[in-house]
Amino acid sequence: MDTRSDRFMSEPFERVRLVDRSVSASHRPADLETAAQVLLDARRIAVMTHVRTDGDGLSAWALASALKKLAKQVQVFADAPSELSWLRPDDPDLVDAGRLDPDAAIVTLDCANYARNAWPSPEREEVLALLREFGGEGNVPLARYDAVRPVTLVIDHHITNRAYGLWNWIEPDRAAVAEMVLELILVLQELSGRDDLVDSAIARWLMAGIVTSTDWFRHHTDARIWRAAAWLEQTGGVDQKAKAELAFNLTAVSPGYFRLSGALRHLTRIRAGVASVRVSRSLLERYGVTDDEAARFIDDMTALPAQMYVLLVELADGSIRARLRGRERRVDTIAQAFGGGGHEYASGTILPNRTTARRLVRAAEASTNGEGLPRVR
Repeated sequence: MDTRSDRFMSEPFERVRLVDRSVSASHRPADLETAAQVLLDARRIAVMTHVRTDGDGLSAWALASALKKLAKQVQVFADAPSELSWLRPDDPDLVDAGRLDPDAAIVTLDCANYARNAWPSPEREEVLALLREFGGEGNVPLARYDAVRPVTLVIDHHITNRAYGLWNWIEPDRAAVAEMVLELILVLQELSGRDDLVDSAIARWLMAGIVTSTDWFRHHTDARIWRAAAWLEQTGGVDQKAKAELAFNLTAVSPGYFRLSGALRHLTRIRAGVASVRVSRSLLERYGVTDDEAARFIDDMTALPAQMYVLLVELADGSIRARLRGRERRVDTIAQAFGGGGHEYASGTILPNRTTARRLVRAAEASTNGEGLPRVR
């Protein structure tokens, strides 16, 4: 299997179509070919993903690394948690930058909400001010976000994405953004006449994105994602040793989490088809577990016989991180009603306090009873 993109894509790539410059520079849909053109046109590029990034967000490192090989000046803003530190790049150009290049074209990956991107200061402070002014992410006009800093290209697979970029390549049926980024890099490789853009580090980051987004191929899998994974193994160089390392490190937990998960099993309740549990700060401190690691318990909860799953993790500032999963029940509408978003059956949001967290659980229970969503405000 060679390195050309059409060897695993569902639709063979022929050539990039020129972007129609006559179209108004507002918030336009894009496809693979347009995304490639936008990147080729840019000389300085800032690649960004969401705060508290996960395995799929590591696609930011992969794309930035490939762009650097094409002589682009790159910055990365990824906010990777400590449990992913073993995957951090050695290249200092791929480490989170302190300030955003004022001349860079911004590309965001795997982030449905403009405000949830890993913006550095001072842009972060301006975004937070907008959220306070308008009372939440969904209430802020896109033009006000553009006034802070326009996003040139959005690459995402979340159904709730507002298409906040000037160009928006959004495909909700994709299993992982890593799959999209692999296709994009291979198109860039083909256009540039290179055959070396995908190295072993890029392949490992993209494979990490695929296996974490699909929970090791348990969810959201189709022929396309299997082809991408096979390409990364057979051509990208993800050998047996690399796969074993990914499998161990991406699933390993601390002794504290192992004990905490036992306590949470006792605390989880099922009511009206909704399994829910709250992880308080005192529990996190008792077991010595970070809130990011505690958030992984949502995967354990899905073994329960329920229609929806709600995990509430109390953060240091008193806010609540809510993770939602659904078994043939959409949860994105509930997350959106409470200022968040995500996928149809896997979404999340940040809630201001415990009172709002209880309201979210009641909303989930009401929806499984066929009552619809109660008013949030």
